[in-house]
Amino acid sequence: MARDAVGYLRRIADDASVRLDIHSVEDMAKWHADRGAFFTLLKNLIENAIQHAPVGTVVSIDVRAESLSVRDQGAGVDPEQMSHLFERFWRGAHRRDTGAGLGLAICQEICTAHGWSLTASNGLTGLTMTVYRNRA
Repeated sequence: MARDAVGYLRRIADDASVRLDIHSVEDMAKWHADRGAFFTLLKNLIENAIQHAPVGTVVSIDVRAESLSVRDQGAGVDPEQMSHLFERFWRGAHRRDTGAGLGLAICQEICTAHGWSLTASNGLTGLTMTVYRNRA
């Protein structure tokens, strides 16, 4: 599914001069989820990272058995704004698109519906969005 989402967004990434890089351990990265919702989750997270990634950088997608993360190499998010990331219609600065500000709110709803958690954290560079598959 991660490869499908990357394939779907390849042209957008190419137009932004951003490379998409998937890391996955095939035998450990099996997620049970609604296929359409999971694709939407991946697409929204990757597309958001592309929008914030500087030209010539990489968006990394890491799929593991218990988590998946999408990391860009952009400016990250101001700590004061971090609490707003999952609000409907909230849009951060430094975007190259004209989206409505719904993508991360939809991601949050998909995660909640599946019993997962979604977090955002700034790194040395960029923002990492991580979905944790909670154990039953």
